[in-house]
Amino acid sequence: MKVEDIITHQLPVWEQLMTSYKKGRMSHAYLFEGSDRSSVKALAVVYTQLLLCERPEVDRPCGVCRNCERIVHSNHPNVLTVKRETTQIRKEQIEHVIRQMSQKGFERGKKVYIIEEADRLNLSAANALLKFLEEPLGDVTAILLTESPAAILPTIQSRCQRMTLIPPTRELFCQHLEQSYEMTHSM
Repeated sequence: MKVEDIITHQLPVWEQLMTSYKKGRMSHAYLFEGSDRSSVKALAVVYTQLLLCERPEVDRPCGVCRNCERIVHSNHPNVLTVKRETTQIRKEQIEHVIRQMSQKGFERGKKVYIIEEADRLNLSAANALLKFLEEPLGDVTAILLTESPAAILPTIQSRCQRMTLIPPTRELFCQHLEQSYEMTHSM
C-alpha cells in the first residue's frame, strides 16, 4: 500500500497524529487499534518514517530518504519490531526491547519500537512493558498494534494515546488483493 493511500484512508487518525507532530507534542506511547492488521501495521510504519525522516514534507514523510527506505525494509537500527514467537509475547522479548532501547550505539535521534499483536503480551511481559512505559528512557516512542484493545491491560492503555483506525472499505480491500496477490476484481 502506498503512503498516500494509507494517509488518505486513515485521514482522521493521520490528522490527529499531525496535530501533535506539528506542535512537537508527540506521545511517548501509542496504541494503534483496528480490525485490519495490515492497515494498522502500515500506518505504524508511515508514522515511524515521519518521526525519523531526514526531509519530512509538510504532513508526511518524504518516503525516499535513507531513513524512510530503511524503515520500510525493516533495517533501521533505531526501529525495533516485536512479533510474538509463540502464542504469546514473552517477558524475555520485552526485556530485549528495553535493553535495546536503553543502549547507546544507535544512530542519533529518536528510537521507536513497534509491538505487533500487543494484545498477545503475557502477564509478565505486560508488566515489564508497563514499567518501561511509566519511565521511558530518552527519546523513545512505543507503538503498540492490536485488533483487540480490550485484551491489553488497562494500565498499559492509560499510558498510551489511543488511535482507532477506520476499517477498510470493500474497494480498498479489493484493490489490496489485486495488488498483493494479482487477483482480478469482479463484482
